Amino acid sequence: MGNMGQAIVGSLAKHEMYHITTCQKHDDPNQKLSVVDVVIVAVKPQSFLQLADSISIDMSGKLVISIMAGVTIDKIKNSLSAFKVVRSIPNLAIRIGRGVTEWFPSQEVRVEDKLVVRHIFSAMGKEIEVAEEDILSGIGSVSGIGPAFFYYLTELLAEKAEEYGFSPAQARVIAEETFVGSALLLDSSERSSLEWREAVSSKGGITIEALKHLKENKFDQILKDAVDSAKNRSNQLLK
Repeated sequence: MGNMGQAIVGSLAKHEMYHITTCQKHDDPNQKLSVVDVVIVAVKPQSFLQLADSISIDMSGKLVISIMAGVTIDKIKNSLSAFKVVRSIPNLAIRIGRGVTEWFPSQEVRVEDKLVVRHIFSAMGKEIEVAEEDILSGIGSVSGIGPAFFYYLTELLAEKAEEYGFSPAQARVIAEETFVGSALLLDSSERSSLEWREAVSSKGGITIEALKHLKENKFDQILKDAVDSAKNRSNQLLK
């Protein structure tokens, strides 16, 4: 089970209403699937067809929720002989119940099934049902990879703190608490990220000078290009 699968299990396990059965590589998937009504497919996209080939149990009545990037609903339905399929893009913060999961259902997913989906995703954070499946590729390139941007920037800030003479432990505290504290401040107020950025960017000060340097070196475009690169990779996985 990968990081995201573990995060889902860990998040749902905190709620007594869910009875969780996990399926590892060494398990018989048919035996595991025979005792559940809702199936969350949390394997790597490259491993999906191998998994599907090992499943012989009737999946037509089960609600199948996929978190695989780049694997379409049609491919899941055809490979598993399933009808009620939900494709979703969660991010790693679901581990602590603060993730965001975007999802799209197949037309066979009923109103009562959607309620189940919303309950599951709400237990892991916020959920957003999108209007079209194609939107998920772009969303995955934003919320799915967003945590990696956060961690990477934290690393870079810590490295710079070390260059200025702080110990590795001190640098880590400085970088992590700077970003985590800022995120909590944003979460606890009605102000937008733009409003907070403007609030801390005093005219002629050091913050606005740093932001000016980022803009002059096209940091915004580099970041957006990185998101586009992730989206292109997602599209490649669809082929």
